[in-house]
Amino acid sequence: SPGLHQSPMSHARGSQRRLTFAGPGSLQRKSVGNIWVAAGYTACMLFVWLLAASSYPPGDVAQSVKVDSDKSAAFVRPRQAKLRALSDVTWSLAKNRPFRSRDRRRLLHPREDDRNLQGHVAVVTGGSSGIGRSVAAGLVARGAKVILGCRNATKAEEARNIILEGVGTAHRGDVVSYPLDLDSLSSTAQFAKEIQANHPDVSILINNAGVGGGGEGGITKDGIELNFGVNFLSHYLLTMLLLPNLLENGVASQRTSAIINLSSVVHWLADSSGISHLDSTLWRPTNRTIDGGEYKRSKLFMLMLSRELNRRLTEIGRTHHLAAFAVNPGAVDSEIWRYAPTKYQWQVRNVYPKLFKTCEQGALSVLACLNPDVKPGSYLADETPSAYSQLADDRGLNQWLWRTSSNATGLDLDVVATM
Repeated sequence: SPGLHQSPMSHARGSQRRLTFAGPGSLQRKSVGNIWVAAGYTACMLFVWLLAASSYPPGDVAQSVKVDSDKSAAFVRPRQAKLRALSDVTWSLAKNRPFRSRDRRRLLHPREDDRNLQGHVAVVTGGSSGIGRSVAAGLVARGAKVILGCRNATKAEEARNIILEGVGTAHRGDVVSYPLDLDSLSSTAQFAKEIQANHPDVSILINNAGVGGGGEGGITKDGIELNFGVNFLSHYLLTMLLLPNLLENGVASQRTSAIINLSSVVHWLADSSGISHLDSTLWRPTNRTIDGGEYKRSKLFMLMLSRELNRRLTEIGRTHHLAAFAVNPGAVDSEIWRYAPTKYQWQVRNVYPKLFKTCEQGALSVLACLNPDVKPGSYLADETPSAYSQLADDRGLNQWLWRTSSNATGLDLDVVATM
């Protein structure tokens, strides 16, 4: 029908113009153009992948370097780190971009043999949008009860309704939410208390929420650099507080509990001159760029947390009760790009939705960690175990991170060692 301020005649003329523009010749030219664009895109990705594959052997990882005998390691940017990260991203997009509809069905309508999470209670941080909301929907579709940790109560209710639209209203009692502001350690501690009081049988913790870049001021309410505070430190605190419940429920149910930390391919690019430099950067505002070093380090720290937790659990023989994983969901079109500088906003609005993976595709990699065949401590990308930087296994760096995090959160005890 014609618009409010358009006469029927002008509407007809407009329609005629559109029909003329979209004639057979134009459609043919458009189709040929699309073929050339697709061919060029595929060729570029193949070139990058082949170049990366020829630059290092399969499974090659970055090496850490000791800087002194007692206080640990430096971050090292391996010569091929950027190429490695670019290769991983392009190869992932090439594999996943054509299968968006299929992967949405896989997430929301799993096969019968994939619906194996009955009886599990899962906590998902940042569940009001993006990957977190898709992960929550996938968990519910597989039989789990899900607790969303969300900063905004209105968005949490909207997310709950969207999840139920996808999986069916029969699961109405399987999705609940509690307030969680990872910008505040006290809010995180209160959230953990709510879970322990109302859902002591929690058996899955997915540390998903995060920011990219500096945001407003680039610092948390506790005076901590924003990426370190939100992406890592609050998740460290939540993990330590819920750890007794996760272990106990792994024993009681005779089914392994799980901690899944969201990392990123950019953990390969984490770089600094050592621990003394790190100590000075954790308590000052973020560099406001989306690709700043603070974000990359926070994602390395999430991988380190999974690796160190798994090492400590292995030492006390508890990995059959609780397993820790890290996952790279891939380059996903999600709200994490909201802090991108203004000059990148056109790309965020117009390029990323067409090029990047969907939130549903990113969520499938997260859920793949719950496959019983996946080894505890694994780092997954595109639903399969993947190579990662050996900085994540550096003993000195892990000791520094564990000690720094315990001091910053006020945790005086090594929780795992006391189990």
